[in-house]
Amino acid sequence: MTKKQEGFSLIEVIIAVGILALISVYVLQVLVTSSRLNEKAEDLDNSVFKTNQYIHLLDATNSIDDFLRHERMLFADVEEENGIKRATLYLDATWQPVERSLADDGLTPEAAFRIQIFLEPQEILLLEGSQLVRLTLKSEKIGSYLLETEKNPLIYQISTTRYLP
Repeated sequence: MTKKQEGFSLIEVIIAVGILALISVYVLQVLVTSSRLNEKAEDLDNSVFKTNQYIHLLDATNSIDDFLRHERMLFADVEEENGIKRATLYLDATWQPVERSLADDGLTPEAAFRIQIFLEPQEILLLEGSQLVRLTLKSEKIGSYLLETEKNPLIYQISTTRYLP
């Protein structure tokens, strides 16, 4: 009499587990990639929105100095070199400005993004009291994205020339 074998052999179980492991590696890779791309897309969207706010703020002011004294620029670190003013703003994960701390690295733990605003007056004759300003805005993520080695990657950059009456 022959005995009927029930169940799976050990080799069949090992092969099935191996196939399942290979498939799960690819599924996990797709999930991680989609998560990283989603984070980058959200950062780009927020960056475009914030930089446009600063462009419109400059349009609403009468001078570079008025722009830099505005309440939205309260936490900005402003430097000037060769006639170009640079304002650096640090933002938290919700894209709200945060104050730069006196910590060793100079950043608050909440700082997740940096926006640099370069204001360069153009030497063009205009009506008295008015001027053209070359405006460049750069936004960067502080740190790096998931599974990427690039530190402080550039998210968005825009340059424009604005007329200040």
